[in-house]
Amino acid sequence: MKKVYMIALILLVAILTGCTSPKATPENVAMPDNFGFILKYGYGPKKNELNTMEGTFTKDLVMIDPVSTELRLTTDEMKSIYEEMVKIDILSYPDEFSPDSVGPRPAQSYEFTVRFGNTTKRILWKEVSYSDSKQAVQLKNFIRKIIDIIESKEEFKRLPQAQGGYC
Repeated sequence: MKKVYMIALILLVAILTGCTSPKATPENVAMPDNFGFILKYGYGPKKNELNTMEGTFTKDLVMIDPVSTELRLTTDEMKSIYEEMVKIDILSYPDEFSPDSVGPRPAQSYEFTVRFGNTTKRILWKEVSYSDSKQAVQLKNFIRKIIDIIESKEEFKRLPQAQGGYC
């Protein structure tokens, strides 16, 4: 009878320890080979657009037609963006993100579409207000990180300056 209890105890411990898995963190979630995204951002109907799947960037020049160029992110840049995406738990964001506001601001909008593994996620955010919610701050910092990478590229720096502006 002691053997039966001992075996049952060993099985119970094995089941309990085998059923728990660590929380997904940037360190333990590998970037899928097909990871790619499209980030559209800006004011008005025209948008700046980075498309990592096509390796292109389109710049909104406001009063004149937008201009496109080849722009590819490095593997390290893509990995850094992927890790940040995992860190902020991008899948937890609603498809149309509208956090509580703490004051008006000029309306910028963002559209982030990401593909990784068998998952595609799209988030629309028309930022018409300041928000200090955790999700809003994290998403704003995430988008700013991507824009900073774009603007550091020589391909971006060679593009013409926008003509005019948005009110």
